[in-house]
Amino acid sequence: MGRINNLLGARPTFTAPLAQPSVSASPGIKLHRLQRPEQIKKEATIWQKQVKQATQKANLRPISQTPPPRPTVTPTTAPTQGPIVEVVPPPRPASLTVASLYPALPQSQKKMKVAPEFAQDLPLPTPPEAPNLITGMVVTMEDRLLPNSIVEICNSQNQTVRAFKTNKLGQFFIATPLSDGDYEIRMEHPEYGFDIIKFKAEGKIIPPIKIRAKAKITTNEVGNQGIGVSP
Repeated sequence: MGRINNLLGARPTFTAPLAQPSVSASPGIKLHRLQRPEQIKKEATIWQKQVKQATQKANLRPISQTPPPRPTVTPTTAPTQGPIVEVVPPPRPASLTVASLYPALPQSQKKMKVAPEFAQDLPLPTPPEAPNLITGMVVTMEDRLLPNSIVEICNSQNQTVRAFKTNKLGQFFIATPLSDGDYEIRMEHPEYGFDIIKFKAEGKIIPPIKIRAKAKITTNEVGNQGIGVSP
């Protein structure tokens, strides 16, 4: 058709290429052209092949059968015992006695245990007529009668079995006999000190006992009787 037109002197015609739609991009935005399906399929095949090869390499890696090394334990040696040191205790202090803590007692308060002084000639209203009856009289150092003296009779277990006061004449006596055994007579008076008299009841008549004071108690010594007993 074109050749005919050329021959006839007609003006030649040509077909212009199709204009592609223009895409205006905003500043700062990068546009990517879409890939063709053939190219996408080709790249996917290559990627799958690489993944398969990497997986096979990971599965074919040999596993070490050698167990991990055990930790070495160094035995500890027992500590060596040092030299034995002997500890010497300090010397004991000198033992303290009661005598070292308190001043010496006056003569009137030092009670000694003495034997009884029997006196058949004592002026008593009734002499003892039955065994184990105790009678007697209390006098001063000058043999003056000493009334209102406390007389206490104790047995070997230090138990008081009789206790009474002397009368105005310094006389004393018991109405019921004692049991057989060892006894002590202990005296108390606000103005005089006495020793402790030891005697034994053996089922026999006991003669009257004369109890003599040993010393007069001063004002500072009143109330301190009964201490300082000596065997």
